[in-house]
Order: sequence, then structure tokens, then C-alpha cells
Amino acid sequence: MNMGGSLGNIHYEKSRMPLTLREAMEQRLDDLEKRGNGLLVTIDEAQAADRSDMVAIATAVQHLTSEDRNLAFIFAGLPSMSSKWLNDDVMTFLRRAQPERLSDVPLIEVSHALADTFQQTGMTLDGEPLRIATQATAGYPFMIQLVGYHIWRIAARNQKLTFNTTVTTEEAESGVQDALSRLGDTVHGPELDGLSPIDKTYLLAMAQDDGPSSTSAIAERMGKDVKYAGIYRTRLIEAQVIEEQGYGKVDFAIPYLREYLREHAAYIRMTLNITE
Repeated sequence: MNMGGSLGNIHYEKSRMPLTLREAMEQRLDDLEKRGNGLLVTIDEAQAADRSDMVAIATAVQHLTSEDRNLAFIFAGLPSMSSKWLNDDVMTFLRRAQPERLSDVPLIEVSHALADTFQQTGMTLDGEPLRIATQATAGYPFMIQLVGYHIWRIAARNQKLTFNTTVTTEEAESGVQDALSRLGDTVHGPELDGLSPIDKTYLLAMAQDDGPSSTSAIAERMGKDVKYAGIYRTRLIEAQVIEEQGYGKVDFAIPYLREYLREHAAYIRMTLNITE
């Protein structure tokens, strides 16, 4: 994140942070609070932010909250955001934040949302193409965006958005493949980058199964005892990368992570100095 921007008509630049950011927010709050309003700051992709930017934000937040200003922050990002920033001594204010995990959206709602959104742009998505698109999302909020965007882009390019354009099965399938590739680049890859080598070894052991994995089987594949492997099981559950699936079972919490790990297993093993 290369921070720079404006708060109303007050501008700030990265070169003058963190002082300028705090001053800009103070001035903006002075104006808003006169009218009984407050300031809401939203930050997306927080897991990818530069530490210097986050330090500037933390400095401003801690100063303004100590003065009881009418201020709120919302951070959005991958689950790795929590492990990256909550353990940083400068970001102690984040530990007081209320975490909210976006749950999967029911597929019937996904289907309606996709069909309605396409219809609003003069394009029809129904039948088999709609089923392909809906199922591919797995209800994962970010995947819903990716699937919708890439199918629409391909259909619009192919048909030039003529009146009553109808998405074909081939366009839906191509859009899903592009969405999966983008998911790997923006979610799977960055998520793995934030994990330790043994975390990744645990996930590679899980990826050998087509469904939920036995924790004892994972430990055996790692060449470790269950207690040792359990340390990393707990870490990965807390990071929201995997989830419990009944007694002694775990599964991936992020859609398509199993497939991504299988596809990139050789490269990941190479970086970990693991041989077959």
C-alpha cells in the first residue's frame, strides 16, 4: 500500500506521514464533529500494507482515541492480516478491534445475485451457464466477485454487449478458469507467503486427501507425532486457513486451496527443501 489521499479537502502525502495524517484527520474531525458527525476510515487489503503506513495509522488512531474523538476504522483483508499485524507491538490498538469473518453465502443467494446483476447490465445469465458460475464460487465472497467479473468481461468482449446478450456455457467456463487463476494470485499465493515452512508442510500433507484429512494421517505424512503436528493445526485454524470437520478431522477453509497446493506442490517443496 502506497498511502496518499485526501480527507475532504485536506490532502496528505506519504513523505509527511505520520504527522500529516494525524493532523489531516484532526482537521476533518473538527469540521465533522461540529455537525454531530464522525469519521469512518476503511482500509482494504490490509495484509499487504507497508509497515510504515500501518505505523502512521496506528500513531494517528492512538492519539485521536486518547482524545475521545468520534472516529472508527474498518480493516479488510485476508486472514493472514490478523497474524501479521496483531503480533506487532506498534499495532496494539488492533487487538481491541472486533474481528468479523465473512461467512460463505448460500448458493441460492449467489445464483439470484449473479442473475440479477447481469440482467441490470443488459446481459442474461441463466440455465447451465448460471449453474456453472454459481457452483464455481463455493459461496466464497471474493470468488463471487471474481466469477461474476470474469464471465461478464468475456461475454461482453465476445458479443460486444448487443441487446439481450446471453452468456454461453463456453463463456461461463472460461470466466471461471480466469477467476480461479486470479484467486490463486490474490488469495492463495499471498496467504501461503505469510505462513511458516512447517505450516506449509502441514498443508501439503493435507492436500493429499480429496476431502477432510485425519490429523493422525497428517502427522504421519509429516514424519512427526500428533502432538507436534497439533501445534500447527491450531495455528492454521486460528489463521482461518483450515477448519475443524469433526473429531480428529480438518479441511481447508479457503476454497480451491487444495487444488492450488497440488498444482504448485513441486515449487513449494523446492522452497522448503523437501524431496519426494
